[in-house]
Amino acid sequence: MKGTATLKLLALAGALTLTSALHAQSWDFTSNAQGWTIHDYAGGGDYATLLGSTAATFNAAGGNTGGFISGTDPSGGSLFFASPTGLGNYSAFAGGTLNFSLTTNLLPDYADDSVVILRGSSLSLVAPLGSQPASTWTDYSLLLSAGNFRYGNLGGAVVSGSDFSLVLSSLDQFLINGEFHNGVEEVSGLDTVAFQRSTNLTPVPEPSTYGVMGAGLLAGLAFWRRRRARN
Repeated sequence: MKGTATLKLLALAGALTLTSALHAQSWDFTSNAQGWTIHDYAGGGDYATLLGSTAATFNAAGGNTGGFISGTDPSGGSLFFASPTGLGNYSAFAGGTLNFSLTTNLLPDYADDSVVILRGSSLSLVAPLGSQPASTWTDYSLLLSAGNFRYGNLGGAVVSGSDFSLVLSSLDQFLINGEFHNGVEEVSGLDTVAFQRSTNLTPVPEPSTYGVMGAGLLAGLAFWRRRRARN
């Protein structure tokens, strides 16, 4: 009975480990810019030509909740908020959402580059942002589904399910547009960025989670066998 109870506890521990491994990855900019930068691309659908890159400005107050980051339009190109690189396996968020909040200080009059970009496995997948932000915080929830993305820019072909899975499984970086005004004068802000799992999908464990669960189960089995041999 004790051996059976031990195995049940180990199974419960494995389930808890799996749950913790699938929590949404988020950036709330409470105390710093958390590795985010500002990228300036040629724009007009060209998100390969990088004109320059600068550190994002951290603002301790005035965000959607607490602090936030901002970027000042550096040129006639298009300003993007760029996440840290080397993000890893985000497969668990397929079918979920990418949530974030945007603000801009000028009346939006430019929508050509209102997109979100996912990059990984040498692919660049682009989805429309939707409505443009205002001077107050505007919340967004982007569906992470292959049919919502195009290759390269919004004029590209619809992304295949296999390529979408490939990018999420080795996500390097994602970018959120902050260019909403013609001219070189706007300041845009970003806050409360989070990947959220779909509640309608069966969780897919990370490879490392399988390893932890397997090691725990093997240790429990060995312990149970030793107790059974002594008895």
